[in-house]
Amino acid sequence: TADFIFIDEVSMIGCEALFQIGSAISSAKGESSKAFGGMNMIFAGDFAQLTPVLATPLYAKFSDLVAKKSAQECIVGKMLWEQVRSIVILKKNMRQSTISKDDEKLRQALENMRYKSCTQQDLQFLHTLHVSRKRLATCMTRRSAIITPLNVERDTINEVCAYKFAQESNQRLESFFSIDSLPKKSGAGKHKKEIHGQLSVKERQLLWNLPSSNTEKIPSVLYICYGLPVILRTNDATSLGMTNGAEGLVIGWDVEPRTLFDRKILRTVYVKLSRPVRQIRLPDLPTNVVPVTRRSETITCRHQNGTFRRICRNQIPLNLNFAMTDYASQGKSREINVVS
Repeated sequence: TADFIFIDEVSMIGCEALFQIGSAISSAKGESSKAFGGMNMIFAGDFAQLTPVLATPLYAKFSDLVAKKSAQECIVGKMLWEQVRSIVILKKNMRQSTISKDDEKLRQALENMRYKSCTQQDLQFLHTLHVSRKRLATCMTRRSAIITPLNVERDTINEVCAYKFAQESNQRLESFFSIDSLPKKSGAGKHKKEIHGQLSVKERQLLWNLPSSNTEKIPSVLYICYGLPVILRTNDATSLGMTNGAEGLVIGWDVEPRTLFDRKILRTVYVKLSRPVRQIRLPDLPTNVVPVTRRSETITCRHQNGTFRRICRNQIPLNLNFAMTDYASQGKSREINVVS
């Protein structure tokens, strides 16, 4: 049995989520009278980083929680957090350990940003990091994903750059469509299960027209060609480096013999991982190349008119990687970082 539970990036956990985590652990341990079922909890993170998405941060005041829709869960989650008493502050920046003059200026600027105390010298130094159009084109050629705050901006950059990449490499950008169906519930109670209902051609077309930001990042149409940079969206095999956020290049793919309303369907995409933690050797595949296969997942799609639809989508869980959001970029060490 586990003695400790370690949770990283705690700044991105809201009060509601901490309540749910605590409740699940207490239920699993069969001990509801103790916080987290009496387990030893270790939290790590930086509250000067991004806040939780659509959730109440752990440092919120109790007075701000009362008006919340899930006020009770928020308050209990906040109370769980308030029971953390032993705090260790790590001060050495391991990612800024070099000692050039520019490294020191960047380290100081980042430190000042944490406390909203940037100086004029910090701003002058940051202005020297602006990228010209020529340098930006070089960065894109080197396949450095542009970091942007909005999903819609990411999708637009990915689409434009994918066509540009295919054109410059004298290739045709192939399009492969998802297999969508309508999930329905059958049975009752514990025996309830999901069965798949048919969607009309018009409904499928509406779903295929949606960008990945409207379909929980599972693409409606996946555009690929040889050498195209992509990012994995699921944790398929952590031992092989096939984790959510892993980056790589497309080196090949297999197509299903059948089509769906004359649309082509992918069976497998072969991706050469860019920075695997260890060398990967699979039978009949080059070094560091992994097969990414289709999988089914129930997702919520948001139509352009603001309405939502729950569907079951069968697709290769990949996204183009010419751009990523600031949330997706967290924790990545890269030679070049372009921020829009």
